[in-house]
Amino acid sequence: MYKLEDIELAYSKLKTYIYYDNTELLLRQKLVEFETDTTKDANCFVNWGISAPYSEYDENSFENIFNIKEKTIESNLKIKFERILVELNDYNEESEFFKYIYESIRVSFFPKKISSNRIKSDENFITNKKTDEKYFLEKIIAFIDVPIEIHLLSILWIIKYGYKFDSELLDVCKGNRLLLNNDKTGLIQSSSLFKPYFSQYQQWRDESVTTAQDLIKNNKNALFINLDIKDYFNSSNVDLDLYF
Repeated sequence: MYKLEDIELAYSKLKTYIYYDNTELLLRQKLVEFETDTTKDANCFVNWGISAPYSEYDENSFENIFNIKEKTIESNLKIKFERILVELNDYNEESEFFKYIYESIRVSFFPKKISSNRIKSDENFITNKKTDEKYFLEKIIAFIDVPIEIHLLSILWIIKYGYKFDSELLDVCKGNRLLLNNDKTGLIQSSSLFKPYFSQYQQWRDESVTTAQDLIKNNKNALFINLDIKDYFNSSNVDLDLYF
């Protein structure tokens, strides 16, 4: 059974992750809307409707939460955390709550590579003026677009189960590694979730060079192979039933 403190800890880790991740502004927008019940238009409240996850709200009773002392972001989050707690502990995938958030899962596509007719000597020239009559999209990148509730459930899963995957990895794996405690029986007690990626990358680079130098000093051959698995995250298929 989950406790309210578990939801609050997961949200703290999620918020910290979003704060330091500057690659997806849309997720930051979702976080603001989740906390304030307002959209980008400050005068427009999120319309939860009858089938929305917090259906006890009366959509006609919303007022500006910044002008009402008893309706703060903290109290708003408390209402939502308590509802999520109840739904988790009495899980029913047919409930209005889970039906709403499951049906809200989307995929957003963004341009990754655009072809241009400019000559190669102009490749480093950047301007906001159109240089071609038409632009052709060569490659796209996919991002999952889900409610904050789904992200929150993901963090809860990482805290309870996901760390077990990370604990089995060797230290030479330098990707998005979780911050585990010393005996690798769980995450550290803080708001952080992953090790800073830039520091992991620096370790990978420095240690690989050091290893190659040691081989050469011992009159052995050294070879660097750089592999890039294209579109891994949106094309991989992991059978979780093998683990749980």
